[in-house]
Amino acid sequence: MVVPAVPEIVESEIHESVTARTESLPILRELGPPDLVHLTKSQPKVSLKEVGTYHHVTGVDASSSASLAAYINTLTYLIGENQIWFGKPQSWRITTGIYCCYNAFSRVDMRVEVKIPGSVEAYAVDERGEKRMASETLWLETYLCGVLRAFSYADDQQNRIVGCRRFNPITSTEAEHKFLDAAERLFFRGWQLGSDPEIQVPNVVSNYLTSGLLTYIHTTGRFASGVNLFEKLRSKEPEVASLLARVLIDADEEVKAVSLLYETIKLLPLDSSLLDVQAAFCMSKGRYDLALECAKKAVNSAPSEFTTWERLAQVYLKLEQYELALLTLNSCPMFTYQDRDHPKMPQPTKMHLPVLAESVLDEMSDENHDPKHDKVDSALLKLPAASLKGTFAKAYKILTEITSQIGWDMLLKYRSSVFVMEEEYRFEKTARKISAQKYSHIQNKRLCERWLDNLFMVLYEDLRIYTIWRSDLVRYGQQQRPYRKSATELEILGELAQRLHHHAEAEEAFQSCLQIRFSARALRGVLQTQEKNKDNRGALNSIIRLTAWQYRWYSEFSPAILYSIRKLIAEDGAVKVRSIVQATNFPQSVLDLTHNYAQLCAAFRSSGSDG
Repeated sequence: MVVPAVPEIVESEIHESVTARTESLPILRELGPPDLVHLTKSQPKVSLKEVGTYHHVTGVDASSSASLAAYINTLTYLIGENQIWFGKPQSWRITTGIYCCYNAFSRVDMRVEVKIPGSVEAYAVDERGEKRMASETLWLETYLCGVLRAFSYADDQQNRIVGCRRFNPITSTEAEHKFLDAAERLFFRGWQLGSDPEIQVPNVVSNYLTSGLLTYIHTTGRFASGVNLFEKLRSKEPEVASLLARVLIDADEEVKAVSLLYETIKLLPLDSSLLDVQAAFCMSKGRYDLALECAKKAVNSAPSEFTTWERLAQVYLKLEQYELALLTLNSCPMFTYQDRDHPKMPQPTKMHLPVLAESVLDEMSDENHDPKHDKVDSALLKLPAASLKGTFAKAYKILTEITSQIGWDMLLKYRSSVFVMEEEYRFEKTARKISAQKYSHIQNKRLCERWLDNLFMVLYEDLRIYTIWRSDLVRYGQQQRPYRKSATELEILGELAQRLHHHAEAEEAFQSCLQIRFSARALRGVLQTQEKNKDNRGALNSIIRLTAWQYRWYSEFSPAILYSIRKLIAEDGAVKVRSIVQATNFPQSVLDLTHNYAQLCAAFRSSGSDG
C-alpha cells in the first residue's frame, strides 16, 4: 500500500494563510476555494521555534467536526516523527491544526481547531470575520459543498493550485447514499450556490448542485440512483423532469426519456430546459428538422440565456444553414466570465513538495527536465484563443466548427452577406450624405457585434499560425531537414490543432512532444484520440501514466480517469482490463494506483465489473 505524500507550504508568519483566507471571505462568489489545512509544528529536541505550514485539500468528509479533526490527526502520523524535511530526516511535533472548509450556502467558513494533545473546537467564521456557532444545518451544507468542490475542481487544469491534495469523496454505496440524501434535502436551495458561467441566472435545474449531481451520475454510471433521486424531486417540482430525462438518456433508457419529455412539456410548454433536452436528443438522432423547432421554442422561452441561443446555432450548423448560424451566434447574450474562487495566499518562504518513489515513473523524473524543452516562440504564447473562457469559448467553438466545414474563405463570404462591417458602414454613411433613403445594399444586414468581430480576428490568428506550422513541416520534409520544436511548443500546437478540429495533426504534435519529454497535457490529448479510435490498449497505457502523474502531484482522484476506466470496463469487462493493465511493464506500485479505479467500479457495480 502506497502511503500518500503530504505537501507543505511554509509561512513567513504563523497563521498568515488563515488570516488571508478570512480576509477573502467577503469576495467569494462561487463554490469557494478548496479546504485549507494549517499546521503549527515544532522540534522540541533542538529547541527550534514554531513554524506554520499549510496545504489545500478537496474530498475530505466535512459532515462533522469529528471527521475534520480525524484528518488532522492522520497528519500527525504522516508528517510527525521521522519526516524527510527538504531532503533530511527530522522529527517534528504538530502542536495545533486548523481545518477550514467553506460553506457556500450560508457564506461562512467552517473551522475545526485541534490542539495536540488537548481540545477540539469547532466554529464558523462569517464574512465579517466573526465567530458563529457551528450548527447541524451548517455542517450539512458544508458537507455537500465539499463533495461538489471535489468533483468540480479535481480535473481543473486552468486553475491548478500548488500543494493541493485531492481525494474521492464517494468511495462506496454508503457514501453515495449520504451524498444523495444531503442533495435531496438541500436541492431547492441549490440556486444559492451559483451556476456555470454559461448560465446567467441560476434556477432550480441550472446551478452548481445540479451540475455536480449530473457529473457524479455520468462519471460513475450510477444511473438508477440518479433516477430515484430525481423521481422523488419531480413529485415536488415538475421542472426536475429535465434532469431526470438527461439521466435516462445517459442510461440508454431513451423510450422512457421521450415519454417523460412528451408528458411534461404538455404541462410546461415554455420550459426552456425541457425544450433544450428535447432538441439535444433530436440532434443525437440526426433529426435536425425536429431539433430546430424545439431550439426555436427554447430561445423564445429564455431569450436572455446563452445556452438556448447556442443550441439553436448548433442546429443551424448541422443543417448547413451557415448564414443563420452566424446570425444566431451574433444574437447570443454574452456574460462576463466569473473566475473560480482561487485561494490568494501570501508569498511563502519555501515549499516542501515531497515525492514518493512508488508513484513516479522514470520518464517523469525532474532529473530528465531540460529547460530548453520549455522555450516557446512568442507568437505561440500570444494566441488569444487559448485564454477564452465561458460563453466566449463556447461561441468560438461554434465558429471553428463552421470553418472546419466550409473553410475560411467561405466563412468570410457568409459573414459579408449577413453582417455590416465597420468600414462598410462608414463608407455607406458617407455615400448617403452625398446622395440622400437612396437604396442602400446594407439595409438588410445586421451590425456584427464587437465581441463576435473580435472572435473572427482570434480565429484568423489561429488559422495563420496553424498554416505556417503545417507549411514549414512540409517544406522541411521536402528538403529532408529535421523540423524541431520544443516540447512546450508542441503542446501548444497540439491544442491549436484540436481547437481547429484537425485531430490527426493534434495527435501528431502531442506524440512528438511525448518523444521529447513527459507531458500530462500532451498525454491527455493522445488519450482523447485513443478513446475515439477505440484503441483500448493504448488508452490504458495512457491512463496508467496519467494516474501516476496525478498521484505524484497529490491527486488520488480524477473523475475523468474514473470515467475512462468505467467505459473501458463496460466494453471489455473488468477481468480483461485488469489483465491488460497487469501485463504492462510499469512498476507494480504504479499499476496498483490504476487498479484502485477499477476496484471503485466494482464497488459501484458498474457495467462489466463482474466479468
